[in-house]
Amino acid sequence: MSETQRLLAICGMATEAKATLAMQLAEAEVQAGRRVVIFDNNDRRLQVEGLLPRRLTGGCVCCSLAGPLRQAVEQSDADTLLLVVSALAEPQQLARMLARLRRPQRAVLSIAVLDARTAQAYLALQFATAADLIIDADIPTAALLVQVQQALTESR
Repeated sequence: MSETQRLLAICGMATEAKATLAMQLAEAEVQAGRRVVIFDNNDRRLQVEGLLPRRLTGGCVCCSLAGPLRQAVEQSDADTLLLVVSALAEPQQLARMLARLRRPQRAVLSIAVLDARTAQAYLALQFATAADLIIDADIPTAALLVQVQQALTESR
């Protein structure tokens, strides 16, 4: 494992945009020589070329699956952990659960992915309020990856 493990929680209502961002982040991290694990609690199963996401079903990581997720994160020796969160997650509860996963050797960053279609929905606004970084899914990928890298650097 690298000096600081990264846990990136990708949340919001834009299911396809979350999946796309997760795949792009995974690809960038692998290209940078980092070992990546994806925890998939998304509303639709993720398919990432070259990686087998660990599917977390039967609830949401903010509540009923928080314990199993916490255990999986603590046991992982990957450099980067990507967590794609269900749109049904309760944003404040998710923020509290992520805060419990922060360690001196683990940077935790929550990313709310909003798009033009879902940005004004009540739950989307709650995700935006609780997230460390808000991303507009309608902007080009390269710019999104730069935003995430900058936020990670600032969170250390």
